[in-house]
Amino acid sequence: MPIIPIDSSDDWRTLPSVISIMLFPENEQKRNDCVCTLAWHRKFDGLSDDKEVVLLKQDVDAIIGAPSLSQIMEAMAREAAVGQIAGELLLLALQIDASAMDASLRKVRFLVSYRNSVINENQGKNLWASDASIKKAWKRYRTVAHLWGALKILGDANSDKSHNMDETISIEDILNILSRIPLEHFASTSIRVLTEATGLIPSHQTSSGRPLLEMGAAWKFPKAFAADQTAALIPALPAWAASALSEYRRDPTRH
Repeated sequence: MPIIPIDSSDDWRTLPSVISIMLFPENEQKRNDCVCTLAWHRKFDGLSDDKEVVLLKQDVDAIIGAPSLSQIMEAMAREAAVGQIAGELLLLALQIDASAMDASLRKVRFLVSYRNSVINENQGKNLWASDASIKKAWKRYRTVAHLWGALKILGDANSDKSHNMDETISIEDILNILSRIPLEHFASTSIRVLTEATGLIPSHQTSSGRPLLEMGAAWKFPKAFAADQTAALIPALPAWAASALSEYRRDPTRH
């Protein structure tokens, strides 16, 4: 049961700790590099040139060995585009289930493939759009899909694009959203998404009884955080997805 490491005494490390888990759930070294580079940038940002800073030797060694901010931001941008696919898959499955339709990973993969293909064609993007690549995204980011789902819910709540086939959020916007949203609100929403996902057994998994997400494998906030009245509700299935499902239903090979 992996727990997101949050130390209330190190507030400047909190955001880097959360985003590092979301981006590199299976790579501890990259998480450490991400936390180190972002945390120290946050700590030093805005200090005057004559401000005296006292550092321990271990901190100096960590800074020297860490990637530059531009290097870590480039790596984060690549991973964020993939992580968001997992969050989108999870939310669509929950939204389809809430619409009294059978939810399956095949169905939501079709929707994300459809969406990304349209964006790539219309906007010249290079989002992952093949079924194989979307399967890969789910496998890599399944354990943090609820965190990406919560980010999308809260990001869309402050955007007029929530029901459009808008493109993925940039890493800069992701950091901005997470820095503006109270941590308790983000944690509470992610717990709600995770709880609903662990209660949903996709239609193709009914024989095994395996839920969409497994509580024991998912990254979670410490017990001090809980789903409460601050948790955002999962929105209804967006119009573009409902429309695209008609294409799915017309093709018998997809059932």
